Amino acid sequence: MPHEFRNLPSASHETLTIALVGAGGTAFVLLLIIGYVVWRDRRLKKPGQRTPAGSIRKARKKSVRNEWCGMQERKQMTHAISTLHRRACGCNPLRATIRYWLSRVFKAPLHASFLGIAMTFACTVQAVPNSVYLDELTWTEARDALQAGKTTLIIPIGGTEQSGPHIALGKHNVRAQVLAGRIAEKLGNALVAPVVAYVPEGRVAPPVGHMRFTGTISIPDDAFVALLAGAGRSMKQHGFLDIVYIGDHGSYQNLLKGVAQQLNHEWAATKTRAHYVPAYYRSADADFAQALRARGFSTEQIGSHAGLADTSLMMAIDPVRVRENQLASKSAADASLGVSGNPAASSAALGRVGADLIVDNSVLSIKEATVRRP
Repeated sequence: MPHEFRNLPSASHETLTIALVGAGGTAFVLLLIIGYVVWRDRRLKKPGQRTPAGSIRKARKKSVRNEWCGMQERKQMTHAISTLHRRACGCNPLRATIRYWLSRVFKAPLHASFLGIAMTFACTVQAVPNSVYLDELTWTEARDALQAGKTTLIIPIGGTEQSGPHIALGKHNVRAQVLAGRIAEKLGNALVAPVVAYVPEGRVAPPVGHMRFTGTISIPDDAFVALLAGAGRSMKQHGFLDIVYIGDHGSYQNLLKGVAQQLNHEWAATKTRAHYVPAYYRSADADFAQALRARGFSTEQIGSHAGLADTSLMMAIDPVRVRENQLASKSAADASLGVSGNPAASSAALGRVGADLIVDNSVLSIKEATVRRP
């Protein structure tokens, strides 16, 4: 995807992988084309028949030796040469010549094609094991990563809700996944569970809050808590020692804290611990707003939902999900359309400030929380 941070959790590996897979795939396609051309050339040739190019050269030599022939004979010779071309491949002389040289250069096109397949497969299989995302690993790769010391499991929580007419509904989900990946990469001993995309967003009927806007999804608090607790228990069963909850939305922060406390009470006699990390959301909210004010932006511009801060952060992480052509319109700052703030001055550069704050502060907080004390 065309955004700046999605691939950062495994940037060094994925950049190399993409380059290798692209080169291997291109070579494979070219070799297949070459193999097909040579195969068809040989299939069309009758037993004992010269190659098309050989027949053509012989005819041309004969034409040179017989230059003394009259105009009528030269016309007949030219016609004979053209006939050889048509009989050889059913096409013009250029294709016959190309086929001849391809058959001379690539004596074993089939073997070359198999080599291209092997290169592409080798490049592809190298990509996945380096990922920090649990849903990109096989179960044996996840097991091996756990045994190698990646004993921290981050559960990112997003939410599917409106963010004005200029930001896509999946804003929280994308941000939570990307930033959790960066956090895990920086920690070095963590994996990331799939994002929880269904969260409490208010009463459904009659609708309140974000539920008044099309596309928002809301589930009951008890269902949300049960889901998070079940995910945590699953990861404990597999052997993870630290289950970390980070949330990209403000409304359920207390629920995350309650889940961590509940699990720690259950696990009191074990080594496994659950951690609620408030630094993640605090950095995205208060700390980022403070950094923007220090750069001269007003509180009215920054806003609390789909304003300058929210939009800039999304532009830095996945600009495709921001409708930049609408940022300067009046509707982008219309409270009746679900916006708090003014996103007109938003930019990816400002968003990177917030992303770095979230990642750095979360890493420090997780490291402190997961230190094993006697």
